[in-house]
Parts: sequence; C-alpha cells; structure tokens
Amino acid sequence: LFDLYEKIPAATIAGSLYSFHSRLFLAPGDNTVLVSNPSDPESIDDVDGVITLPNPAYNTIRGFCQLYDTLYLVKSTGIASTYDNADVPSTWVVTEIDGTHGGFQNSISTVSVTNVALGQNNRFLLCDLGGIFVFNGATSVIPLTWKIDDIWQMITPAGLPNITIMNDPFKEVFYVLIPTL
Repeated sequence: LFDLYEKIPAATIAGSLYSFHSRLFLAPGDNTVLVSNPSDPESIDDVDGVITLPNPAYNTIRGFCQLYDTLYLVKSTGIASTYDNADVPSTWVVTEIDGTHGGFQNSISTVSVTNVALGQNNRFLLCDLGGIFVFNGATSVIPLTWKIDDIWQMITPAGLPNITIMNDPFKEVFYVLIPTL
C-alpha cells in the first residue's frame, strides 16, 4: 500500500485516459503511462504501475488505441506498442513502431463516442500535420488527404489537438473536424 499514488495525477489537455484489460491507463502529459491494478482504477502503483517510453525528447504520449491484443501508445510524433505479459505493467515490453506519425486522442479514428479508439476492420485512421494516415500495425506512406493537401496545410501546430475524427462503419465513411484558423 505504501507504493500506491496518494493522489492520481490529472490527464492534462495533452494527456489521455484509456481502458485495456480491465486496467485504467493514464497519460499525464509526459513520457510515462500510469497503469492501475486490474479492476481497480483508483489504485496505481508508483513502482510497478508505470510504463516509461524510450526516447523522451519533447514528445509526450497523447493517446491510445488497440488492435487485436496490442495496445498502441500514440505520441504527437511517434507510435509505440506494448502488450499485457501477465506480469506488472513496468515489465511490459515497449516497442517503437513509427517515429514520423502520431496524433492526439481525438485524432485517432473511433467507431463510436463510447468506445474511444476502437478499431474497425483491424485498422485506424490517424491525423497529424501531414494528413490522415491508415494505421494497421504500420502507418501508410501516402496520406488519404493528398488531394486536399492545400486545405490540410492550413492547420497550425496549435490546432493539432483540436482535430477530431469519427468512423461510421455502417456507411463506410469517416468524418473529420479540422481547425483551419
């Protein structure tokens, strides 16, 4: 009990919350992920419940998404993956997947508002300053927005956290809100 956080840090505007394998994942706006004990979201061990990503630089974790049984940790620029190895989260292996694309929690495609970053057909759409990219374990090279690149380039780095994308699997269409001012 001495290792539990007395006060759980807030997920700042740059951070995110996510649920995976009955655990709460919290990105407090730095290069770490705080992970709760299974089925106990208010108990986060400050020794065994911390996942630290390599290559901190100025790039912090902004969101999460899941494909199959792999949890992807999305930075503003970069994507890493980890999985539950049935041991404490601090022992989970973190693998860098992509160092060029990333996004924020709202710029990862979702199927519904209640299931944030729920993949459809085993892929996600990620929005960053380069456009909208398909992610299926690797990021596509050419953005889906290549035909509207002149409009997409109107997004400033300050507007990036405000991009929101939703996926409608029934109509097979996605909707994107982009800040252009």
